[in-house]
Amino acid sequence: MVRRVKLVFFVGTVLMLDIGTLHSEEWYVSYNKGVDAVKSGQWQTAVQRLSDAISDKPSSKANAKTYGYSFIDYFPYVYRGVAQYHLGNRGQALSDLKEEERQGEIQDGARDRNARNLLEEYLGLLKGNKPPIAGTCTV
Repeated sequence: MVRRVKLVFFVGTVLMLDIGTLHSEEWYVSYNKGVDAVKSGQWQTAVQRLSDAISDKPSSKANAKTYGYSFIDYFPYVYRGVAQYHLGNRGQALSDLKEEERQGEIQDGARDRNARNLLEEYLGLLKGNKPPIAGTCTV
């Protein structure tokens, strides 16, 4: 009887661990979905997806390894900053953009050539104190 209870407990624990991993995405999946959401103007979705990516992988990285032999430029703070800007969250946008700038990886990015331009453009808009551009994005 004791062996049976231990077995049931063990199987239940393993199943619970597997169920937890079924619902989580890899950081790069969340990141790519977030960037796509920015490109389509889905600002709230972008913030959520990019925040998910950042919670799994907080450091930006040029030429970040995803899986196998796949690499991407990973600059989540730029894209989340753009989304925050369009949501009218100027303080959070500026914080994200400054964080991306502080990390310094963006200068080495070769795959996402647009990220550096976005960083400069949106930092300029925020520092110039211009109002948010309603519904547009130059991603």
